[in-house]
This record gives sequence, structure tokens and C-alpha cells, in this order.
Amino acid sequence: MEKQELSVNCAICDARKVTEETLSSYASVSINTGVLLSNARSRLLLGRYSVNVNSATVIDWEQEEAPAFSTHNGSYEIKAGTLPARPTILIVNGKLSISPDAASSLSSYLKIVVNGTIYCPESLSSSLGNVEINGKLIAYPDKAILTKSVFLPNRYFHRTAKEGSLYYTPKLLVLLDSQLDLPALAEKQVRFSAQKVVLHDKDLETVLELLENPDTADLAILPDNGTYIMEDDAVLNDAFLQKYGPSFYINGNLSLNQASTPLISRLKNPHIDGTVLLSADQEAAFLATDPVYKELKVLRGQILTNRISVTIDRNLLSLSPDGISCTDCVSVKLDPSITPEEIHSLLHFSDCVDISCTEEQKSAVISVAEDYVSIGPSLASKAENLAGSILGNIFGKNGEMPETNAPAPCIINTTTYVL
Repeated sequence: MEKQELSVNCAICDARKVTEETLSSYASVSINTGVLLSNARSRLLLGRYSVNVNSATVIDWEQEEAPAFSTHNGSYEIKAGTLPARPTILIVNGKLSISPDAASSLSSYLKIVVNGTIYCPESLSSSLGNVEINGKLIAYPDKAILTKSVFLPNRYFHRTAKEGSLYYTPKLLVLLDSQLDLPALAEKQVRFSAQKVVLHDKDLETVLELLENPDTADLAILPDNGTYIMEDDAVLNDAFLQKYGPSFYINGNLSLNQASTPLISRLKNPHIDGTVLLSADQEAAFLATDPVYKELKVLRGQILTNRISVTIDRNLLSLSPDGISCTDCVSVKLDPSITPEEIHSLLHFSDCVDISCTEEQKSAVISVAEDYVSIGPSLASKAENLAGSILGNIFGKNGEMPETNAPAPCIINTTTYVL
């Protein structure tokens, strides 16, 4: 009888006590894990058999008792005095903050694995020997108060801010609240350090006095009525302008559709920290508003964006003589009657997940698509073909069950696994 294949997918795999009997009972063993615990004996044994290990971290641990594991998803902070009771491996999936007085707490962990970002004082950035970072390290001045990545001081901040303190903002500092008393902050000798600062034009001189790094900070200067927008994907329409006004800083993308065209002339120096999507006939008018942006994508014809499902048929195509652009859509389905020539001249796809079309349309779709996941026959058609293929293989031409002795693989998905 053939042996099974073993496949283990886990966050932590303890292989220290694996036996030759266990390994010999499988045709092959595949271990996909975040952390692998091993020792000299188990490493020799794993190398002797058909074992494939994919691990982000391997820790040698010869002691009998297994170390403790502490896993946190989201944000976690290491402070002074938070010492683990026994040898501990800390796993953080997200953000790890280390306070300036936490040197002894930091070194007390057997291992720290961070899948995300570490925020730590500059004096401790050289003391991370037991830390493995799968992401980014941000070191800030020791005496600074660490704020959120995007920090918007409100109208009360000038009252609550600590006198003589330095506030460090890792990404974006927004100083647009009309009731935030910036001169009062200057009087309290409050300082800011940030990678990028959004401010009103009238406050430029005061903000420069408040900045610890005025020479290196990227300043986004808005007209005095400018607003801040925190949306991943916004659309320029009447409601948008009514809410935010003509001058704004958007921390995301901005899309323009056909209804946006008469509104473009009302914009004044907009800042888009992302991508602007618009049609060719809107480009000149938009550039005349003195915009600041990361990327400009000029698309053809009618723009369909951020849709779960889109069907492009003859009727929609006839209503869009200048063509159709689909961007950031999950599922796009093409009418089989649309010819490859029409696809090439009238359609464009970008950042779409699944574009369903016939085999005859596929080459044309590929030529006008970018950043896609799948192009071709629909998932339903694929499922039908796959089902037919499987049934054919199972029952054969005469509908008889073929004999098979091949055992199904043993697949284990778990958080912690002891081999």
C-alpha cells in the first residue's frame, strides 16, 4: 500500500521530538510555517528523510520544556517592566512599538518576529539582535512622543500638548483645523517632526518654526480653505465638492467620470496622494487646475471603476462611442459577440481581477489589459470543463470505475503543530 503525503501549514511547528517512525510512515513531508523549533537531533533526522521545510524563522531549542509563544495581530507595545515569566517567542502581525525605557524588556524575549512595522527609539535600534523584521523599521528620536502614522491635531491640541515636547509623526502630519492655535503651540515650545506636512498657505511661517526638520519635510501647501480627505478611492461629483470644497488633500485615489467634466474647472490646486483616473478629453482641464498627484492615468471613453461585477454587452458599447475603460473591478464579463477588433479599439482594462471572455477574444483582451489576475473563459465554464474532465477520468469511456490505490494526502492547517 502506498504511503500518504503529509502537508502541514501552521504558524508554529515544534519539530524537536520528531521520531524516525513518524517520518518513515509518510511518502513525503512538507512543512510551511512561520516559526520552526528544532534541535541538533531533529535536524539530522529531517535531513535523512524526504522533508521539505519552508520557514520564515528557525529557532534552535535544546531544552526539554518548549518556550512560550505570544502572538498578537494588530498593534502591540513593549514597555518597561513587561518581562515574560519564562522564555517567550513574541510574534506580532502588524505594528510593534517599543518605548524608550524598554531595553531590558526587549532583551528578555527569546525571539521577536514582526510581520509589519517596528517603531522604536533611535537608541534601541542597534539592540534588536533578537528581532526578525519582515517589514519596516522606523526609528524616532528618543525624547519624542510617537503619534499615529497620520496625525491630525484637533482644536484642543494646543491646550493638551506637553510644553517643550517633540511630537514625531511617521507618515503624515495634517495641520488644517481652523481652530488649532499654532502660535500657542509655538509659545509652549512644542515641536513636530514628520515626513510630510499638510498646511494652509497662511500658516507657512508658523509651521516652519514648529518643525524640527523643516529642511527635509515634504510640505503640501493648500489654499486657506483647503480640506483633508482620508478616502482610499473618491469620485469627483457634486456631493464630493459640497463636502470638501475645491481645494483639498486626498490621502488616496481620485476618479473622474463623465459627470465630473463640468466640475473640473471648479478645482483649485488639488493634492492627490495617489492616482488620478480620467479620460483623455478631461486631461487638459484637470491639469489647468494646478494639481499635485503621484500618478495620472488617462483612460479612454467611459470609465467604470471600483465595481464588483461589470458586464460589457452590445448595448453598453453602443452608448460609449469613445470606448470603455474598466479599472479596479473584480469581475468583468464580455459579451461573446464583441469582436477582437472592437476589443482592441474600444476597450481598456487595468487592475481587474477576473476578465471573462471567449478563447477567440482572449488575445485581444490581453493586448489592452494591465495588472490583471485572470483572463479567459468564465469560472463557471472552467468548473464545467473540469467536472467533465474529472468524471471522464473517474468513469472512463465505458462508465466503469477505474481501480486506484493512491491514498489521499494528509493536509493539516493549524496555528501550532507538534511533529
